[in-house]
Amino acid sequence: MASIAVDIGASSGRLIAGWLEGNILRTKEIHRFPNGAEYKNGHFYWDINRIYNEIMIGLSKADFPFKSVGVDTWGVDYALLNEKGELVSDVFSYRDHRTDGLPETIDQSFLYKKTGIQTAQYNTIYQLIAHKNKNAARFLTIPDYLHYKLSGKMACEYTIATTTQLINISTGNWDDELIEMTGFKRGIFPEIVQAGTKIGYMKEYPEAAVILPASHDTASAVASVPAATGDFAYISSGTWSLMGAQMNAPYMQNPSFTNEGGVFGTYRVLKNIMGLWVLQEVRRLLGGKPSFEELAAMAEAPFGSTVDVNNLRFLNPSDMIGEIRLACRESFQKPPETTAEIARCIFDSLALSYQKTYGEILSFADVKGLYIVGGGSQNMLLNRLTAEKCKTDIFAGPVEATAAGNLVIQMISLGEIKNINEGRSIIAESFKVKKIKKGVEK
Repeated sequence: MASIAVDIGASSGRLIAGWLEGNILRTKEIHRFPNGAEYKNGHFYWDINRIYNEIMIGLSKADFPFKSVGVDTWGVDYALLNEKGELVSDVFSYRDHRTDGLPETIDQSFLYKKTGIQTAQYNTIYQLIAHKNKNAARFLTIPDYLHYKLSGKMACEYTIATTTQLINISTGNWDDELIEMTGFKRGIFPEIVQAGTKIGYMKEYPEAAVILPASHDTASAVASVPAATGDFAYISSGTWSLMGAQMNAPYMQNPSFTNEGGVFGTYRVLKNIMGLWVLQEVRRLLGGKPSFEELAAMAEAPFGSTVDVNNLRFLNPSDMIGEIRLACRESFQKPPETTAEIARCIFDSLALSYQKTYGEILSFADVKGLYIVGGGSQNMLLNRLTAEKCKTDIFAGPVEATAAGNLVIQMISLGEIKNINEGRSIIAESFKVKKIKKGVEK
């Protein structure tokens, strides 16, 4: 029987079934749907009810029995419920501007020492401070809310909880002092449990267990990295580029690195890099064409100008193309005019950001290899540029890394896989991984 990974990103969602045939993980996509924040009444929101309905549509398409389901999503966003378990407000998107300027009002060194989480205006702590209605009976992260809708049970999985910047890095639990700063009551925050916890069974499919994977999509993606040892650097490449190292202890000497929870006692010491969101927005402004593959092919010719992709001006501008051109003019560079030049500017800018971050990782972690996983691992131009800038071999794949990691955690919980090392070995055998040797694709 299969397990089903529900993997929902900021731009799309998918349901992927997986089962073992010996040491091979077989997968089958059963449903895919678009996702994105919606603008209404002056704010950006997620249509969480539509997302849940898409999950149920996907499960109804499964023409085979399945024994478990687990959901992973992006981090930091949340749902607030009343005593009846109903939503008390729309679900805000982290790209909403209500938190603009809030980090400057709080002592960042104090927050970092408490949590080990890097400053970002979209972190949950700032969102809750900005949330006007403080009357709620329960707080749930997005995947925890979806698990609740599936099973009727409430809990908060550790990897997603750490993205809130409300978890004390020393205790691994909610920090009362930080919660007090938000204006909400401590009692609304549920018990924190570890990835692999079975919280119950589905209401609609009572034979199927609801197993919490690493519910933060990046944590599931990192769990899928097909490395022979745990000492590796990675880029989880998609809407965001999450670049870091898996470590057995937090690294607190550089506040530009965040220390998010990993699976089985590990930490994801990483940076949030703006990622392919910038290209996605450009493509949206161009009417959805050319394709991502065509954009990469068009961008083969060097251009020269670059921008700081991590500048907040690129978080959610009304005109991404205009913002890129303006940033180039402000830095006395030639602004890109053609679509090919815009795409190449983005790819070169991302590769430069990866180069800087990789150099910083090498200063504190003895890593053996740089792995690029997720949808962005298909972009061979960006992979080559990254290999050249970072001066290291790169291993690209699997593409559906998050779903693969999600499935492996479910299977470990079910006793089908012994541990994460065996899971990574199975993934290495099951999916094509390309090697790019300092700019040469293998």
